[in-house]
Amino acid sequence: MHFDMKTGKMLGRIPGRSHQLGIGFDGSLYPATRSATLIVYRPKK
Repeated sequence: MHFDMKTGKMLGRIPGRSHQLGIGFDGSLYPATRSATLIVYRPKK
């Protein structure tokens, strides 16, 4: 998923399975999965 950090509007999405989604201050996405693997999606700079 891609969010506009100023408005909170969702701009796009990526496929993935998660039951909860965390958003970092820099726009990174942290989907919560049931595995022990940490997945982080960072915005391109």
